This record gives sequence, structure tokens and C-alpha cells, in this order.
Amino acid sequence: MAKRRPLPFMSYCHFALQKRDLAPDSDPKTVLHPKYWMQTSFCLYPITTAEALEVAEQIKLPFHQTHIEPSRFQGYLLEDLSSAVFLMCRFDAKRWPTKNDDLFFMYVERSPDVAAWMGSCGCEFKIVEIAAVLFRSDEDRKSFEKVLWPHRHADGVEIC
Repeated sequence: MAKRRPLPFMSYCHFALQKRDLAPDSDPKTVLHPKYWMQTSFCLYPITTAEALEVAEQIKLPFHQTHIEPSRFQGYLLEDLSSAVFLMCRFDAKRWPTKNDDLFFMYVERSPDVAAWMGSCGCEFKIVEIAAVLFRSDEDRKSFEKVLWPHRHADGVEIC
């Protein structure tokens, strides 16, 4: 079987096959056959976990199959390109893809070093929380995003 290339992080979604029985020490005879694995969808969103929970409750996503938690990443909305480049060089930050080239939204793994440097760098910034959401299906993800960004899609066409 050919090895699959991972999806580019730019999509912010990861599709995976997840076993329903995750016990690593279970008897191989009792582990579910691959045909019973389920496909899940994992995405990062620049919103708080409270906002993500609100949207999930609004569209009635099943709470036992939808996992929402704070991401290991912290987002920074910066005022200029030079601050963004310094953050990228110093802490291996990545730029969140947007259609607006004048928007410098960077994300980096949470760290006291990053927080201390951002406090002392003298640049203007806004901290943006990033929520990690694991959906039971791609359809759940699409309905979540439709509520989150209603202006993005109209009749299947992206409007942004």
C-alpha cells in the first residue's frame, strides 16, 4: 500500500481513521477489523473553546463524538510584517493563511518564552485563542463551519 502524504497544514484539517477500540494491550482477536474504523475530521479554529462549544450546541453535534479543547497553539494578531518575521525567525511561528495580505496572524506553540518575548518586543499585538475540534465526520465539520462563517459559502461557492 502506498504511503499517503500528509495534508498540508494550510488546510487546518486532518482526516484520520480512528479505531473504536483504542486499548493498546487488548487481545488482537478482539480489536476491531479495519472495516469498522470510523473516519474523523480534526480542525483548528481561531476562536475560544467556549465559542466552539456554543456553536456545537447550537447545531446539536453529539457531545460523545465531538471533542473540543484548547489547542497547543497560541495565535498573535500583529500590526506589521517586521514583527511577524521576528516571531517566525525566533520561535518558528507560522502564518495563518488568509486572503488579506495585510493581516499578520501568526500561530506558535504555547510557551512562556514566547509570551515573555512578545511582552518585551515593543510591538502591538492581540492574543487570539485557537480551539482544536475533532468531529465525528466531515459533514459535522461542514455544518460547524457553516454556522461559524455563514458568509463564506453560498450554494457551494466560496464568497470570501
